[in-house]
Amino acid sequence: MEHLSIEMEHQQIEWRRAKVLELSSQGRSQREIADIIHIGIGTVNRDLSYLNKQAQDNLKTHIQQRLPEQYQKCINGLNQVLKIGWNIVNSDLALLQIDYKLWPWLVILINI
Repeated sequence: MEHLSIEMEHQQIEWRRAKVLELSSQGRSQREIADIIHIGIGTVNRDLSYLNKQAQDNLKTHIQQRLPEQYQKCINGLNQVLKIGWNIVNSDLALLQIDYKLWPWLVILINI
């Protein structure tokens, strides 16, 4: 039975913190948040501190674990795009170097 009450308390705290975050992201002051949720301003302050620490930890994890892989994927993608782009440029330059005697035929073929 005690386990259920601890679990319910944990869920209430998570709900409250989610509501504090929601209201804070709407630009509400700590006093407004406290009045809306009917909790003390000290609780709002503690929840915001907890949420800030959680956000910092999440950002640190993202930077250390996920960002390097995403960065590498982006660099590889850019390199592939550059390679394709230069292949297009170089193939267009090769077409421009065609003997000028062939230009009238090319114009006829393009207009067909």
